[in-house]
Amino acid sequence: AEGKSNWLTDWWIEVGYLAYRLPTTTHVSPAVAFPYNPNIRTQSDQLQYAAKLVHHALNFRNLISSRTLPQDMGGKAPQCMTQYDLLFGTSRVPAVGLDQTRGVASDPKDRQHIIVAHNNLFFKVLVCNEDGVPLASGQILSLLEAVVQASPESAIPDASQTVGVLTTEHRDTWAPLYDSIVRFDAGNQRNMVHIQNALFLLALDQNNPGLPTRGEPQNRTPFIHEGRTRLAERGIHGGGTHANSANRWFDKTLQLFVASD
Repeated sequence: AEGKSNWLTDWWIEVGYLAYRLPTTTHVSPAVAFPYNPNIRTQSDQLQYAAKLVHHALNFRNLISSRTLPQDMGGKAPQCMTQYDLLFGTSRVPAVGLDQTRGVASDPKDRQHIIVAHNNLFFKVLVCNEDGVPLASGQILSLLEAVVQASPESAIPDASQTVGVLTTEHRDTWAPLYDSIVRFDAGNQRNMVHIQNALFLLALDQNNPGLPTRGEPQNRTPFIHEGRTRLAERGIHGGGTHANSANRWFDKTLQLFVASD
């Protein structure tokens, strides 16, 4: 432990996370939902909300990198905040027996892009200038609109033919598949690095099938209960391959998802 800021950190990350072999979905990765927003009803609403979300997430990231984030407190005692440095621009990389990490020690200025997932396709989107300053939400909105136009529903690949869904696999199943993908083609390896080095992933989701429409039934209680269940499914594992599970990259440390429902 000599020379370490915390004697437990390396052991905990390795044993508690990287060596754990069950899928990250449901077994490892948690999900948090923002309060229900009744103003998101269309794809235009979805994209506007997503653009603002990205912009504010980038501002939060800059508070971390500039060391101006207010001190976390537990009562009157200051709390350790080093794990904030692992939130943006990091990813786990599958490997048999023990996963690896990417991006932990990188220069924040090297991270100027996010990955946007839409219709099971992935796009690298530059959202910061060379100094790491976030683009305005209106500029980000234009970029998200371009992604949507480039990935219409007619272009949706079958979930069985997508790469994102493989990140839901057992780690020792995913690892050799990952190696095969990156060894097959230099472009594949380059794209993997883009995903792993991205600040975070933004998933623009389709509406979850089976989710009751707003305003139905007249008794709102069944809607609320089922809606919460669907929301939990979407957050934890994407709702299945018939929904949005292929529109994810579960190896990313941070994923944000926004739907139009």
